[in-house]
Amino acid sequence: MGSVERVMLQALADSGSEMFGLDIIAACKGVVGRGTVYVRLARLQDAGLVSSRLEREKVPGETEIPRRLYAITDAGLQTLKVGP
Repeated sequence: MGSVERVMLQALADSGSEMFGLDIIAACKGVVGRGTVYVRLARLQDAGLVSSRLEREKVPGETEIPRRLYAITDAGLQTLKVGP
């Protein structure tokens, strides 16, 4: 895991709640951008360090895509405690 992913995990841990991708970008204060945040979140989720869920279920016929909320897992918290 790189330093950017560690900053993202720390932002999720500090928030104490679920966050949207754009909120994570803001909390990371320029360390991660729109172009890479979702790719990095997917990697963190594949590693079991982050979980995600849809904000709400998509309604048939609706054109707006539901947003995804992200949260740090217990494994993610443990990773932060262990250090680099």
